Amino acid sequence: MNRETIAREPSVRLIVYSFVVAVAFNLLPWPPHMPLPDAVAALLVFWAVQAPRKMGLGLAWVLGLVMDAQQGVLLGEHALVYSLLTFGAVSLHRRLMGFGVAGQSLHLLALFLAALLVGALIQWLAEGTPLSSWVVVQSIANTLGWLVGHRILLTILKRRPGRRPVRPPKTAI
Repeated sequence: MNRETIAREPSVRLIVYSFVVAVAFNLLPWPPHMPLPDAVAALLVFWAVQAPRKMGLGLAWVLGLVMDAQQGVLLGEHALVYSLLTFGAVSLHRRLMGFGVAGQSLHLLALFLAALLVGALIQWLAEGTPLSSWVVVQSIANTLGWLVGHRILLTILKRRPGRRPVRPPKTAI
């Protein structure tokens, strides 16, 4: 059973800031054959599981179009993959919350693999690029990226919003 509870509902500001960081991470110039996680995909899945009422397919689609334009691939490819990931995570969020982190990561590995296989199929149909084992490596990298994001964001959400100390009013001397 998942024993991790969050102390507060995530704010829209936290969600937006986390996506800004994820997009910036994806925009960094990484070596082309380095298995890095897709930070936007991992974050979409995280927020779809933790706050499904605040996540929507529209946001996934728009972020996918941004990544399509940045990477110069077929327009709508990332958008479709991100939408499938978000839909799958929202659909499974109640089931996933019953598992620990290891069980959640295994479920999400299958979700990442299925969505990336759809993306690879689109590339094969549109461009003729053959399917490769890179899909499995990228799915594992995305799952590890989700684990890192899960740990960081749950640490932020577990903190109780504390009261700031009241300062005495300044007096004129």
